[in-house]
Amino acid sequence: LLLAHRWWRSGGKPIYLIGACFFAGIGFYDKINFVWFIIALLLCGGAAFAIDRDRPRLRLLPSLLGIVAGLLAISPFLIYSFYNNWPFLQKVSKTMTIADRLRAIPERSAALAMLVNGEGPSFLYFNSADLAALPIGRTLLMPLFIFSALVVIVVSISRRKWRLLIMPGMILLIACQIYATPARIGIHHWTMIHPLPHLLTGVAIMLLRERLAEIRGARVIGQTALALLLLATLTLNCLVVSRYHQLLARTGGRGLFSAAIYDLADKLQRDYPERKLRLMDWGLNHPLFFLSSGRLYTTEPYWEMLGEADNRARFEALLRDPQNLFIFNAPDGALFPVVCQEFERVLSAGRWRKTVEEKVFDRQSIWTYSIIGVRAGEETVGTK
Repeated sequence: LLLAHRWWRSGGKPIYLIGACFFAGIGFYDKINFVWFIIALLLCGGAAFAIDRDRPRLRLLPSLLGIVAGLLAISPFLIYSFYNNWPFLQKVSKTMTIADRLRAIPERSAALAMLVNGEGPSFLYFNSADLAALPIGRTLLMPLFIFSALVVIVVSISRRKWRLLIMPGMILLIACQIYATPARIGIHHWTMIHPLPHLLTGVAIMLLRERLAEIRGARVIGQTALALLLLATLTLNCLVVSRYHQLLARTGGRGLFSAAIYDLADKLQRDYPERKLRLMDWGLNHPLFFLSSGRLYTTEPYWEMLGEADNRARFEALLRDPQNLFIFNAPDGALFPVVCQEFERVLSAGRWRKTVEEKVFDRQSIWTYSIIGVRAGEETVGTK
């Protein structure tokens, strides 16, 4: 967005356009949901380009170079997806009916409100009793966001400043795409919309400040009121963040989003430094990589198993290597429990036996991770 804005304000300098296209391609590596943002940006940016008389010149060569830069940035992602059966489309292939999506609107709206109000990760990190004890648990951004959207829309229409509608338009388009998505939507998916309410609130404050400056006798009072509102909002936000940090320090988090990952990383480095770690669920690879400074040997074979009807051959190939050590999320916290269930079915066939079975718990004694080693034809060991 910054580079695209610089390109516009500079009158069309190619370097900014090429940079914006390149980083747009990079964005897909974070989440394929980034396409929601790109579609909204292209549609709203295209509309702004069509109606704005001060638009920059769009030259053919810089435009082609921008497309090439974007394709180069995203090409490793596309090549990997092509040779791995487009894994990011496998979840979307399990479509929801229109009725299901309509019934999901209240749940998805509540998730948006939680994220904007600063409550996003709370239900993942803490149990309900801990959250209920918080004196301050949310910010004022959601009501400010709604108020700011009304201010910007009214000012843009009354003064015919149509460019001001770009940001509300992008928010609306992203939200419509999220509501229409025929797959499960979590609170984290709304991060595609999350920066825009903050920017919109800033724009609305500036518009109100300009308007109050034009009204005799209201300048000092109005600007003081806006300054106090901004100060109260920032203060409340800092208090909410502080309360969550204090709660996290006291409880250590919960389940997958807890300090148990540190215990798991320490145990694997101490007891199994030479083993090949096969991570069989989501949320393990990046933390273990960083906490071990890259010393742990990790792979994520479960991605290849998702959406497949029978993975026995894949499991058999992994089980043949006695150096492999399998790491699972505990059943209650498993994101892809079908992989663990199929693993247990393969073991129950009798050819393979567990030689290692350890459990890792969080600070609230919740079973969080399992460490399993397997060999052919050996006696099963007890669980630790």
